[in-house]
Amino acid sequence: MLQRRLGTISSLILTLIIIVGAGTVHVQSTPEVAVSPPVFTLQPKESPEAYVTLVVELGTTTETTILLGAEAESTVPAITYAADACSLINGGFSVREYGEPSSAPTTWLDDQTETLELEPGLLIERTLVVTVPADTQPGQYIAALSNATPTAGGTVTYNTCTTPLATS
Repeated sequence: MLQRRLGTISSLILTLIIIVGAGTVHVQSTPEVAVSPPVFTLQPKESPEAYVTLVVELGTTTETTILLGAEAESTVPAITYAADACSLINGGFSVREYGEPSSAPTTWLDDQTETLELEPGLLIERTLVVTVPADTQPGQYIAALSNATPTAGGTVTYNTCTTPLATS
């Protein structure tokens, strides 16, 4: 019983030392300034919709014009690339990250990878070319165009433009 009391008293003293010692520690840090990610614009030129819809005959090529831009206070570096669309666990969809391998229908888009400096308020026109192979089964397919901001540790994806493709 005496050992138990000594153990309890030792724990109490240690706790008091920690509490008293904690009161004398002074830590000062510089607050971090939160940097908001840029808001990218990626839309079809001919439509007010936020996505491009194309109906393409099997074995043919079609093209459409898209607009790229950024809502920012200064010039924004951006990488524009084609990416596979993928399902999310609880519904909805996302796109593969920059540099990940692509499959059909993303491979039907001409190479859209481009590094740009996007000026605030200006839209850049780009031609999106889609070639559907002749042996493709008719149906609806989805690919994505995405904008990402390059960072020291890689890239961060911020905005996508889905491209539903219907073949017949």
